Amino acid sequence: MRKTLMDRSKKRLFITGTLGILTSIVVSLFLIQYSYNVKAGTFTEAGSLGSAIGGITAPIIGILTIVLLISTLYYQMQGNREQSEKNEIDFIFSLMAQLDADLNKFYRLTLINKGTEREATRIDYGHPGMVEYWTFIDNLEFRLVSFPLPKFSNRHEADKIMLIIDSFELVKERIDISSIKVKKVMYRKLNSFYKSHLQYPLEQLSDKIQQFEHYQDENSYRLRDFVQKYKNDSLLNEN
Repeated sequence: MRKTLMDRSKKRLFITGTLGILTSIVVSLFLIQYSYNVKAGTFTEAGSLGSAIGGITAPIIGILTIVLLISTLYYQMQGNREQSEKNEIDFIFSLMAQLDADLNKFYRLTLINKGTEREATRIDYGHPGMVEYWTFIDNLEFRLVSFPLPKFSNRHEADKIMLIIDSFELVKERIDISSIKVKKVMYRKLNSFYKSHLQYPLEQLSDKIQQFEHYQDENSYRLRDFVQKYKNDSLLNEN
């Protein structure tokens, strides 16, 4: 931001200086010609001097005009590039916000105090909900052997996890193809999001699912591949 303000100040200074020089030349030449006319006692006798001055100043004025035009176009193009980068950054931030929203839509219903008078249902959203879901799968170990559950994709939690994975990949792909100067900062933000919100529950869930072949399916394989892909800060190591 500070650099942008300095560039704008330089732009205004350059344009103001050029216009000032141009104006000074025109006014000075006018005063010279006017003074000569007064001393000569007539304006018609100074026609040759006016033509000579005009012939000298015309190229100078033309060059200054061209310089001013090129400068204006240059700073306009620079401003367009800065605006384009700002738009790209804003778009990436909007995708990250959507990723966070998709995570917060994940929920897990848990029956507490089962079989008692205080039996109730608790709803956990976002990261706590994913941890609760992994805990649920982990506690099913003794049941899956005798009473196999449906495939991983048959549970509503699986659809939401796949949506989170798709949103995460969309953000990464957008950063990959962007030409913004703060690309590494965006990778660090995305990596931080993964480590703080997704890594632990998804790794634990994937490891547990891989222990039961009859619970695995295409989406469980996607989950496994996703976890392996971003293990050990791969976002930072690859970029």
